[in-house]
Amino acid sequence: MKIILVFALFAGACIRRPLPEGQSPQTIIWEKEIILERDTIIPANATLIIKPGTVVLFGAYQDPRVSHPAFPGVELIVKGKIIARGTKARPIIFTSVNRSLARMNSWGAVNLPDATSGEFAYCRFEFAATALHCQSGTLKLANCSFFYNEIGLRFSNTDPDVTDSFFYNNGTAIQYHDASPRIVSSEISRNRVGVFCRFGSKNSKIAFSNIFNNLEYNIKLGEEQADDFLAPENYWGENDNFFALYDRQMASYLGRVIVTSPRKEKYLLDED
Repeated sequence: MKIILVFALFAGACIRRPLPEGQSPQTIIWEKEIILERDTIIPANATLIIKPGTVVLFGAYQDPRVSHPAFPGVELIVKGKIIARGTKARPIIFTSVNRSLARMNSWGAVNLPDATSGEFAYCRFEFAATALHCQSGTLKLANCSFFYNEIGLRFSNTDPDVTDSFFYNNGTAIQYHDASPRIVSSEISRNRVGVFCRFGSKNSKIAFSNIFNNLEYNIKLGEEQADDFLAPENYWGENDNFFALYDRQMASYLGRVIVTSPRKEKYLLDED
């Protein structure tokens, strides 16, 4: 069964018409296959629950609203809460409605500009402009994967926990500012840039992860990032003396990526 949702924007709120039987405007449940043909807003007083095995398909409409925090293409905009907990056997997929022909920037974003919280487990994000964006509230990711997005995970003003997640073949895997993420037991590889910390981060840390073979840099600090970035006990590739970093060694005004106890062999992570 497919549910096709066409939403209109009304002064920052979006009403689903009709709501599925048994659902209230405060709790919205998606399952099976959901097609979003236009920007879809979950209001501030609502919680969106996405069930395991759901496929959320984003249409090809190009939204003219492109000023940050909006993105070109169809977006799911969450102003309340989102809980998207898949399972290993039944992951949740966010992708293009034209998946077989899709490429980067085929849709906009799962966008949490004013959300109170976002929780994602066993979710796959692919072919987006910015697959997952958050700039408020709490954000937790576990066992998620990001493929072929211009930016995989983008955030600010929140300190997310990212565990057991995979970032492959994106333009930039993770990009942020004014935030201090905790990234552990994850793999970041074959992206143009692995992690781009732009500015305003006091306690960034990536540990016990595989971060290697990214085309330009594994970790890049932005022009205004003066504080250090902690990177203990990671695997950096076969040449463990070459970490592919853009930090104080490239420009004296930047912070340092502090690499300690680099691992000789890859961590065996459970990639789905």
